[in-house]
Amino acid sequence: MIDRSVVTRALDRVQRGVDRGADAARAYLASPEGQQLRRRVARVVIVAAPMVARSRLVRATWIGRVAGVAGAAGLAVKLAEALRDWDPTQD
Repeated sequence: MIDRSVVTRALDRVQRGVDRGADAARAYLASPEGQQLRRRVARVVIVAAPMVARSRLVRATWIGRVAGVAGAAGLAVKLAEALRDWDPTQD
């Protein structure tokens, strides 16, 4: 049987690592390089979302058809715009 304290300590270490990683990612995204990366990723998603939504591969699956009806391309564009305009220093 596995000791609960061992599992708890392991989960605590994992959570601390995830927290450090999230803090480092947030700091990078707040930097000028991170801002440039956010803009580039947003630009690619904004341009590619309508093409991907119309692709035969996506429309061939039931989830792709449901996403098309739900306006997945528009949602992807909105999320990309939010990523581009997000200011991580305000969090």
